[in-house]
Amino acid sequence: MQALGVLPGKLAGRSAEWDTLGVDIPEIEYTRSGDVAIAYQTFGDGPHDLVFVPSFSNLVFPWSNADWREMYGRFASFSRLIMFDKRGTGLSDRPRELGQIETRMDDIRAVLDAAGAEGFGRQIRHRGF
Repeated sequence: MQALGVLPGKLAGRSAEWDTLGVDIPEIEYTRSGDVAIAYQTFGDGPHDLVFVPSFSNLVFPWSNADWREMYGRFASFSRLIMFDKRGTGLSDRPRELGQIETRMDDIRAVLDAAGAEGFGRQIRHRGF
């Protein structure tokens, strides 16, 4: 886990909770989907795997916000949360084209394989894929 420093800021016109002094974030790992490197991380050790597909992707930023950390903690209370930066965003490679939906599904499969997910059947989408 990596520790984050303190980040001041505002979010959507309200003061955000940037109390990140000493916050540990899960290790960021990489897997390949075709010729693209996909960044991912896992959090928690519950009996079920849960994949979070956000509308924006950045594996580091949400950990600096108390609300996101709390949400991740709630998911991890009953599952192993698997998160990733979609191709073209965050820490994943930025190919010339993002590809069709099949290519993006290949990315999810590559992350699940790399994370050792078995019998996967749960996914959370945050406004699209």
